Amino acid sequence: MIEQTLFLQEDEEWAFPVVITSQKPQTIHIESCVSFIDYEFPLLILNREKTEVIRPRPKKPLEIEKMEKKPKKDKKIETALKQIGICKNCGQELVKEKDELVCTLCGISYKVYKSAKVLPDHRCERCGLPEMRVIYGGYDITCCVDRSCVNPDSIIKENFEKEKYPCPKCGNHLIFLRRIGFVVGCSSYYDEENPCKIAFVLPTFAIMHEQCQCRLPLFNYKNKIRCLNPSCEHSGKDL
Repeated sequence: MIEQTLFLQEDEEWAFPVVITSQKPQTIHIESCVSFIDYEFPLLILNREKTEVIRPRPKKPLEIEKMEKKPKKDKKIETALKQIGICKNCGQELVKEKDELVCTLCGISYKVYKSAKVLPDHRCERCGLPEMRVIYGGYDITCCVDRSCVNPDSIIKENFEKEKYPCPKCGNHLIFLRRIGFVVGCSSYYDEENPCKIAFVLPTFAIMHEQCQCRLPLFNYKNKIRCLNPSCEHSGKDL
């Protein structure tokens, strides 16, 4: 079990402990071989036996019984704390706790939308963090979990404005007026001479369905078809 070579000097002692962990007393056979380098004495072999249990090992049946009685929520916690990425700040593990990714070393965290699905196998091209997939502002988008790296609001703004939806009052294109709350409105909303005060709110987590007859987007919202313009006659139909 233990093999070690030592060099002894005059009036010097060497000692090392042998710890036995066992259900029953066990016998340890100790053999010491002493050779004299400077003298032509024969090899001296010393044998000794020792029987002693210092720390008894718990019985296995008790361990198995304890494992079987663990509540199921413990298993969920273990699954939730599974490594899901590498922290770009310190290089340690990122684990998912509730609605955020947390570094196990430096404690930096990244908020994740409740309806989002984290994709451990998809890495952000800019920073290397995991990406998340979420229905957001009507669009099915994939972006970095770090919003300071890739802001999902910017993705929604770009996707919405490139469709060039017409204002139902004047025909100008609809643009983003405010990111907070996803407020979109007529491009001449802030025009000093001839403002067109038309504005709508994009549903945050609804799914964009198709285009309404009025050429504005339709959303699947609580099992009903809703036009971006709530006063549209086609809004509110059952899905």
